[in-house]
Amino acid sequence: MQNLDSEYFSEYKSVDKICGDMFGGQGVTSYIEEMESAQYNLRAYVRGWDEYYDMLNHLRWLRNRIAHDDDVDYEVTPTDIYNLRRFHDDLLSQQDPLALLYKEKERRRQEQLEYQRQQKLRKESEHQKQETPSEEEPPTNTYEPEHNRRFLKFLIFIILLAVLAALGVGVFMGYGPFHSARNILTSSYKGNAEQYDFDKIEFVGSTPLENKNICVLGSSVVYGYASQEQSITEYLTRRFGCTCTKEAVSGTTLVDNGPLSYVSRMKKLDKNAHYDLFICQLSTNDATKKKPLGEVSQTDEYDTSTVTGAMEYIINYAADTWHCPVVFFTGSHYDSEEYDAMVSRLLELKEKYGIGVIDLWTDEEFNNITDEQRALYMSDNVHPTKAGYRDWWGPEFERQLFEYLAEVQE
Repeated sequence: MQNLDSEYFSEYKSVDKICGDMFGGQGVTSYIEEMESAQYNLRAYVRGWDEYYDMLNHLRWLRNRIAHDDDVDYEVTPTDIYNLRRFHDDLLSQQDPLALLYKEKERRRQEQLEYQRQQKLRKESEHQKQETPSEEEPPTNTYEPEHNRRFLKFLIFIILLAVLAALGVGVFMGYGPFHSARNILTSSYKGNAEQYDFDKIEFVGSTPLENKNICVLGSSVVYGYASQEQSITEYLTRRFGCTCTKEAVSGTTLVDNGPLSYVSRMKKLDKNAHYDLFICQLSTNDATKKKPLGEVSQTDEYDTSTVTGAMEYIINYAADTWHCPVVFFTGSHYDSEEYDAMVSRLLELKEKYGIGVIDLWTDEEFNNITDEQRALYMSDNVHPTKAGYRDWWGPEFERQLFEYLAEVQE
């Protein structure tokens, strides 16, 4: 059995067990059968249903080929492993097709219940207008026992669903007490093998970053979501002997939409701290969540409910508060028109404010890697593994960063 075959078979067994626990029977086969029995009119509400169905059939066929050692002219590819891991993560985060289908069915059911409730209230209101009870007539309970029992069952169901969802998101995102579980999950990634640990990064002394204090603001990419909490901050620390303040929360946006946004968390940082450099990740979450891009401000007022306004606010706040160079960095290229527009706008702000931009997005040569390298370096389109930070992003990141710092010092 080849290395990729062995890795694929091991990952498939984990996914098959999850499906077996959920649906019983034959694991992934039971999942596929559930998809086949789903109502046609609801499938359209799950984006990519047919493609996902075809992908699962292919993954199952490939597993059977490995298990039975069939003489078929097909080998496991890094894309097959990537698709299998994607299905694994989707199951844990309840973003798989059947989970999304269930959510749609539940939404429709709730709409129907709300409609029935409104109809009942309307009829009761009309009835009360016709018959006004006398003052001596005691109030009556309009809730029948059967209605109460149904409501109690529904309430318990909602609570259980919320708990299960919280557990799934906790493990998937690595929040709170679940960060250890997330690290266990990602330890199986080939790019997180021991040989890619950051303690093997070669130290380089006598650079502009040695003994400097750096603040790094970001979301899951800075957190190290798929790399066991090792990211660009740990890379810089190991490589150049600097001290990094890592302000990272997975799933957050530049756009100021709550206490965990980039803007809100930046404003909570110590204003009296000494930073020699402020680095900010251009979050992919704003693109995924389709936050408004906004326009470049013509005044000193910035609309932080837009991506552009939030970036301008961060640039000016950091420069005015800590009086240090400000640098943004992008992710490597993937298929996203929204993120492409964000990168273009960031390059406009580079010209306006003279900030540094570490652009990993537009360099075609940098992004021209093989499928096998991509499977090693990336857990998905956005999140690098340890190998991805250490051997792909890191060297290009430091090259562009030192170029900018040289310009600033001139």
